[in-house]
Amino acid sequence: MYNLAMLFSIPPASADAFTLIDTLIEAFNAFSALCFTLAIVAFFWGIVKFVANAGDERKIEEGKKMMVMGLIGIFVIFSIWAIVGWLQTSLGWNGGGGGSLPGVPTSL
Repeated sequence: MYNLAMLFSIPPASADAFTLIDTLIEAFNAFSALCFTLAIVAFFWGIVKFVANAGDERKIEEGKKMMVMGLIGIFVIFSIWAIVGWLQTSLGWNGGGGGSLPGVPTSL
C-alpha cells in the first residue's frame, strides 16, 4: 500500500537523487492506481447506464460512450504503466534507493 503522507512530504536537504526518484515513483504509482480505479468505475457505470435504460436510445448511447471512455482510459493507463516499468528495467532502476549511477572506470 502507498504511504500518502510520505508522498506529500518534502525530503530532507541531505536526500540524494535516489530518494527523490523513489518519491516520484511512489507518487506515480499512487496516481496511476487512482486513475486506473476511476477508469474501471467509469466502464462499469457505463454498463449500468446501458442496461438500466434499455428503452431510452439517448441513455443507451451515453452508456456506450462511458464504456468506450473507460476502456480507452484503462488501455492508456496500462500502456503508460508498462512503458514506465520497461524504462525502469532497461535503465536498471529497481527502486528502493539501492541503484547506482554509471561512473568512469578507475582502471583499464
